[in-house]
Amino acid sequence: MLRVAIINIALFLVPFALYLLWSMVRGKRSDMPFYWLVGSGVALVLVAMISLAQFQPGGTTGQYEPPRFEDGQIVPGRVVEPFE
Repeated sequence: MLRVAIINIALFLVPFALYLLWSMVRGKRSDMPFYWLVGSGVALVLVAMISLAQFQPGGTTGQYEPPRFEDGQIVPGRVVEPFE
């Protein structure tokens, strides 16, 4: 979950970094278009979240079996697909 949060924060900050890089290369300082940068950062995060949800492997129809202790070993949790 932390990985997803870090990716989302990084994607949100990409427009700010690109604008700062562009203004440094250009050599002029001007007012930062804050609302446009925030809007484009939010749009990047939304596109990433939707695409990750759409293309992430794994079904949503299975039943979760929690981890259990069996014969002295911990058996990790898993998703069991229902039989059709």
